[in-house]
Amino acid sequence: MPAFDYYLVIDFEASGHVRDSKEWEIVEFPIVVVDAQRLQVQTCEFHRYVKPTRNPQLSEFCITNCGISQHDVDQASTIDVVVREAIDWVSSLNLGGRFAVATCGDYDLKTALQAEAHRKQFSLPDWLQCWVNIKVPFARLFGGATGMKGMLSRLKLNLDGRHHRGIDDARNIAKIVIALLNLGDALELTGSCQSSGSALQSPTTKQDYLHLTTLRQGGHEKIRRCRQCVSTNRGCRG
Repeated sequence: MPAFDYYLVIDFEASGHVRDSKEWEIVEFPIVVVDAQRLQVQTCEFHRYVKPTRNPQLSEFCITNCGISQHDVDQASTIDVVVREAIDWVSSLNLGGRFAVATCGDYDLKTALQAEAHRKQFSLPDWLQCWVNIKVPFARLFGGATGMKGMLSRLKLNLDGRHHRGIDDARNIAKIVIALLNLGDALELTGSCQSSGSALQSPTTKQDYLHLTTLRQGGHEKIRRCRQCVSTNRGCRG
């Protein structure tokens, strides 16, 4: 039985001019919603490009690898605005506390978004600080971890769209989420963090998670932490 009723699949793309990925800025922010009860992807999607402010010019690697143009980000809002839009969009779905974020690796929420929030001084709701890294249940089921393309291949799923374009990757990861659920994995939380970067206590089941995240229209409430702890797992983007 799935640990959550819905999974919000997130796959950021980032741009930077140094090797340290913690210094990169998010330039694409997609969310694809998986209905875990019906085992299907919902038609509603959230997709925004993001204007970088520390290094306004996209790196050549980002342009070539992700297919994002300078015009895309020049016309976009900054990350603090996009995060608020994402929070409001998720709130409008009326999912309650019955959902969790799913990612392919720990980078998106553990590194990229945390670094942006710290540098640019904006707050994050708790649901954007806990996640299901699908590499963990995949490794449990198949005996080893791999990237998104490898998982799609092993599961005999097509890679649709352009690899390393955020919205296309999120759609492909959503297919992997459904496949893992079909194979009987509960897709429980695998990682969490605080805005300070330190590990926090986090739940591993939907029931415990309801104590962690409570959404309301237009924002989020302060919550009480559950006592269960989940270890964080290192993982590269794939």
